[in-house]
Amino acid sequence: MIIPEGLNNLEQSLDSEDKSKEILCQSRKKRVTERFCLETFTNVHAMKKLKDPCYQCRQGAALRVEYAFDKYPSNRAINACLVMAKGKNIQPWVYRVLLGS
Repeated sequence: MIIPEGLNNLEQSLDSEDKSKEILCQSRKKRVTERFCLETFTNVHAMKKLKDPCYQCRQGAALRVEYAFDKYPSNRAINACLVMAKGKNIQPWVYRVLLGS
């Protein structure tokens, strides 16, 4: 099984202590770690918390693209990630962008 390098880096940062890089969260207007951002972004979508500021967060989507799909978080990839995270009406272009042609 091939593990994307970005995902491997994230797994290493999830060991026990959060050693991931700090970023300025644009949605919450505070400093958080990349791990916190990524976990919150995925949890908000899993629980369908539509009113949470992380639900439409492009910053969280960019991290998801980078770590989960091992791709550069271009605008098109971020848009595809947000569509996929919502989980409905996923068009073929979303899979092409995130998973490759």
